[in-house]
Parts: sequence; structure tokens; C-alpha cells
Amino acid sequence: QLGLQFILWYSILSLNAGVHMPRVLAFPAIAAALLLDEGALAIRKKDIPTPPPPPEWMFNKRNCSCLNWKEAYDLHGAKCGQGLERFADSLWMDKFRIAAYPTDKTAMEYAEKDVCKHMFTRMNFNYAMNTRIAPMHMPDIYPKPHVSLQELSTPQTWCYVRASLTCSMPHGHHVPGTGLSVKLVEPGEDVALRDLPMEKILDLAKTNILDLG
Repeated sequence: QLGLQFILWYSILSLNAGVHMPRVLAFPAIAAALLLDEGALAIRKKDIPTPPPPPEWMFNKRNCSCLNWKEAYDLHGAKCGQGLERFADSLWMDKFRIAAYPTDKTAMEYAEKDVCKHMFTRMNFNYAMNTRIAPMHMPDIYPKPHVSLQELSTPQTWCYVRASLTCSMPHGHHVPGTGLSVKLVEPGEDVALRDLPMEKILDLAKTNILDLG
């Protein structure tokens, strides 16, 4: 380092004084003026902070598929009733109240109902479920439904998914107190339980000890 500083100092003085510097010293001086020595370069490299790793969601850009129901409750902290389990025995779904707080009165009531205790929390699979009851016949109620039986008997399906930037759901779909969101499944996205052969559905009911009512 001292030798390099001397050569630079000598070359500057020689040029200012009009002194002809020997070729053997001129080249090292020019090279030293243009290049950094290894020590200085090492110090500069050491001063550069290491960039943080990319966020996990960048590696899971397509990880928006339905989660296993049992894992959503047992591992991710969702309480049965925070999602659309609340409408499992209803003919209508409240589209303006998709997810609820765990302290929500209705959510707490459903957590103790058979539909939660004997079905949803036992489901060890990730098939999407109906958002509400799917009647096979037009219900005899007043006022009459303003939709066809076909539409009434094929409600949209839903499931829990990880809440992430690339898998963001509309406002109000995030499940409070968890890292999950309620996903309303669009056609062709995830397989629904109702789309399976009846033999498969009955086998799942037996394996998971489900009370389908």
C-alpha cells in the first residue's frame, strides 16, 4: 500500500516539474491510477450490504389452491364459522359478510353446531364445499326464489386459501386473526366435493367419519 502511494506521489511531482519519469515507473503509476488494489476492493465489497431474500410469495405465485380443511382449522388457526360454514344450512349466502371475527356471535354459535363438529373440522381433504344448501327441488317458500332450480341447486363453492399478495382476495375475505382468506371458487379452478362420483363421496364420509345429514 505504501509503495503504491509513493509511485502515485512521485508520478504527480514528476509531471508537475516536467521531469521525465522512467518508463518502468510510468506504467505502474498509470495502472495504479486506474485500478484499485485488492485490499481496497475487498473493503468496498465488505461495505456493500447483502440484499434481503425475496419474499416467500414470489416462489409460490400459483399457490392459490384450496387448503386441507382440517389443516386450516388445526394448523392455521381458522375457527369453524369464520368462513362460509355459517351458511351451510341456509338457502342464501350473505355476499357482504364473507369472513367473520372469531368473536362474532353467529360464528361462535356455528362452532358448536353439528355441521362444524361432525363435518367441517373432520374433513381431511381439500375439495371445495358448497357456499349454502343445494336443494334438489324448488323449495315451497314465500317469497319464491327469483332464480331457476338449476342455479339454486348449483351454488358457488368455497374453501380456505393462504392470504398472500399473489393470491389476494377481495376486501372482506381475509379471515381475521389468521393468515387465511376465504376463496369463492370460480369454474375450472378447484375440484368441488359435489363433483366427485357418489362412491368417492361416500368413501370420504366413511374415512373421515363425517355426518352428512
